[in-house]
Amino acid sequence: MMQTQYDVLILGAGIVGMTAALALERDGFSVALIDSKPEQAYQHQHEQFDTRVYAITPGNMHYLQGLNAWQRMPSQRICSIQKMQIWAEPSQPPLAFDAFEAGMQDLGNIVESAVLQFALLEQLHSRGIRSMFSTQPQQVIRHEDYVELCLAQGQLTAKLMIGADGANSWLCQQCGIAVEHEDYAHSGVVANFKTALPHGNIARQWFIGEDVVAWLPLPNQHISMVWSSKTPDALMQLTPAQLAQHVAAAGGYCLGEMQCVTPAQAFPLSRQRAVESVQSRIALIGDAAHLVHPMAGQGVNLGLRDVVELSALLARHPRDIGDYLLLRQYERARKLDVLSMQMLTGGLYRVFSQHQPWIKRVREWALPLPNRHEWLHQWLLRQATR
Repeated sequence: MMQTQYDVLILGAGIVGMTAALALERDGFSVALIDSKPEQAYQHQHEQFDTRVYAITPGNMHYLQGLNAWQRMPSQRICSIQKMQIWAEPSQPPLAFDAFEAGMQDLGNIVESAVLQFALLEQLHSRGIRSMFSTQPQQVIRHEDYVELCLAQGQLTAKLMIGADGANSWLCQQCGIAVEHEDYAHSGVVANFKTALPHGNIARQWFIGEDVVAWLPLPNQHISMVWSSKTPDALMQLTPAQLAQHVAAAGGYCLGEMQCVTPAQAFPLSRQRAVESVQSRIALIGDAAHLVHPMAGQGVNLGLRDVVELSALLARHPRDIGDYLLLRQYERARKLDVLSMQMLTGGLYRVFSQHQPWIKRVREWALPLPNRHEWLHQWLLRQATR
């Protein structure tokens, strides 16, 4: 007979949702994971680099190692970041961070979204966690002591339901949770390139006019490029050879000539925040709770820190994990981290998307400041690597 009662139901089998399932199962809770996509969407079997990559912070890497998920990724698909360099203007010295100077093994690791998802999926199966793919939820019914999820196959009940179902969260809509949304009028154009010169495990970023260009190191002398632009069509209309030339020129050919190895893709950029991230028997994590501009590469890291905070709280108070007052502790604990990252990335976007000469002079003066003030440099480094 199919099990229908659980401690936790998780909607959404992305990186954050699968991590939450592993963390809560490790802590002794019975968990079921439900996703509308087929399981094949999370099974990575390709040699070609995925165009969507993440810079996972050391803190989150250690957490994933503790869940025995990080170790399932092939080491040849992971590239460490040893340095970060950020230019306000190509002619000015960059804001620079160095793992060796900071006494760290690395500043983070670049991983492909599909490779990490597949590693998490394998670990889910190895732990015997029930995963229901190609399953569209139909209705949520909340009771005083439990929550009920109606599916075409029947009903599942749990003490707590977690929404990890992305920016267009079905659970948010079902529960009437309002969402604050700001369209940045930018799109992120992503593609991967083979470079003529070694990247030196350096993550590079340039603010060029109204655009933001980031190069993230990948294994075997490859990079992943993210170009945030108000005019993405101009980039998307280039041939692969033209795009490679354009991207190489944007970085002053510091890695020599380039060869485009994956088709360019574009996606709109926005900021979003659920007005409530918890209700009675309901909690939101990851993009369902918040979206940030990708210029700092912190979106998935914020979501993983949601998991760390929520799972630790529930492990300490396992008696009634859906209690509203308990879940409010999670909401309060995550508020500062999320809002500060949204303010940082949103503020940088606004400052660097302005053309006024005085703003340009201010950013040219301000960006190198951390290089001259150790306390500020260390604070920024802690924010970027936790």
